[in-house]
Amino acid sequence: MAKPRILKGLKWAAVADRNPYPGPRRLKGSAAAGIAFQNKVSQFLQGQIDRKLLEGKLYSDLWLMFEDSKGNGFAQPDHFILQPEQIVLFECKLSQNSVAWTQMDLLYKPLLEHLFKRPVLGIQVFKRMRYEEPHRHRISKHKELSFCDGAIWPFV
Repeated sequence: MAKPRILKGLKWAAVADRNPYPGPRRLKGSAAAGIAFQNKVSQFLQGQIDRKLLEGKLYSDLWLMFEDSKGNGFAQPDHFILQPEQIVLFECKLSQNSVAWTQMDLLYKPLLEHLFKRPVLGIQVFKRMRYEEPHRHRISKHKELSFCDGAIWPFV
């Protein structure tokens, strides 16, 4: 897994007008399984919004562009729900891992906060739980959804 970029000295950020990596991508193996899992989470979240069980607008795979002290870059959060008072960010992983927190806290959150001028709650969604994190709130899709920053969501 590639090490996520860490923002330093953000100068500007915007929604990208294009995919910075155009062209067909044929994914295989775990990459294809990861995208399928992301899509399953997206469909569930959109269904909750459609049934008025969640408020906001869902954005999936939206490319963001930015410039920081390291130069220009692009980032693509898996999903986020834009709500009136906050943003709920979802980072999907097949297996629970600590890299997701770095990716959310040091790249996606600052970009989304800069763009939308509201706080961001980061949630790691995964298919396979690898270890216990008793200090983190645990979300279940089988109960009323309640989000808080730093929560984990074993999505099975």
